[in-house]
Amino acid sequence: MGWRFRKSFKIAPGVKLNLNKNSHSFTFGGKGAHYTINSKGKRTKTVGIPGTGLSYTETDSKTSNNHGGGKTSMSGKTSGGKSIGCLGWIGILILLCIALYLYALCWIPAIFVLIYLLFSKKYRQNRLRNSIICILVIITSLLVSIWLSSQDELNSFSVDWGKTEFYVGEETQIKLDPNPSDAEIEKLELSKNDIASLEYKDGKAIITFENEGKAALFFTANGDIDSSTEEITVIDKAKEEAEQEAAEEAKRQEELAQQQKEQEEALAAQQQKEQEEALAAQQQQAQEETASQEQTTQQTNEDPIVYITNTGSKYHRSSCRTLKKSKIEKHLSEVQGSYEPCGICHPPQ
Repeated sequence: MGWRFRKSFKIAPGVKLNLNKNSHSFTFGGKGAHYTINSKGKRTKTVGIPGTGLSYTETDSKTSNNHGGGKTSMSGKTSGGKSIGCLGWIGILILLCIALYLYALCWIPAIFVLIYLLFSKKYRQNRLRNSIICILVIITSLLVSIWLSSQDELNSFSVDWGKTEFYVGEETQIKLDPNPSDAEIEKLELSKNDIASLEYKDGKAIITFENEGKAALFFTANGDIDSSTEEITVIDKAKEEAEQEAAEEAKRQEELAQQQKEQEEALAAQQQKEQEEALAAQQQQAQEETASQEQTTQQTNEDPIVYITNTGSKYHRSSCRTLKKSKIEKHLSEVQGSYEPCGICHPPQ
């Protein structure tokens, strides 16, 4: 595949110079209809309806040989004549463009000339003809001036942000869509804000987000044409991550405190249970001792304690004076029938 080259230069409203690798051409007209003349003699006519995709194109290549051997082409070169050449055609077109620009200003002096002709006696005989000529010059010059000033003028433009949430430090290119599409945005400004800055270079709008926050942003093109407004939110990612980590740490601390509280409550419950069990055991032991004492008391009441000696044949009370040498404790039931009651202390019988 070989190299290709194509570049277009706008030399006047509605007039473009196209440079290719092997030829050059001029294009007259706009989107709806345009006419292209190629240096090789190729002519292309295109008529269409903008925005619909419908168009009609007709191509005509004019090269011919005359019978006398002379050769005629679009370059203006003949067998017996002078050659105009490509540079000659370019010069002619440039002069026509300059003349077109100058003619667009002719309505200003034409007004003064018309006033002079109307009041001057010198040109009275041809006053009507001259006045009509001046009026035609004024009208056509004004029309050409309006046509030139209205070409490729920016009427409006839309902006595509792509999204509405960005991070601090993020850089993004904003898509601009001018109306008409071939209109030029020479100057672009961003509305006053504290969150972003604009760099407009080579037709590209680069936005850099500097601070967090929210702002309603819009663009102003060529000094007086505003785009639609978009609500933009800028997030500080580092701050958001720090807040998230702090929240997670607080959650972990809360969980640890909850676990510690549960452990303390479980330990308190265990201690309380042990205390209750110990108290219950003490109460049970006291009840058992009380029952034993009651049983002992009851037994003592039913079978009282009496005392005997090693050598005696009688049983006595504990306070008996005869129990000085020995004192052996017995129940009454154990001594009845074997011992007699003491006649001094009178023990139970």
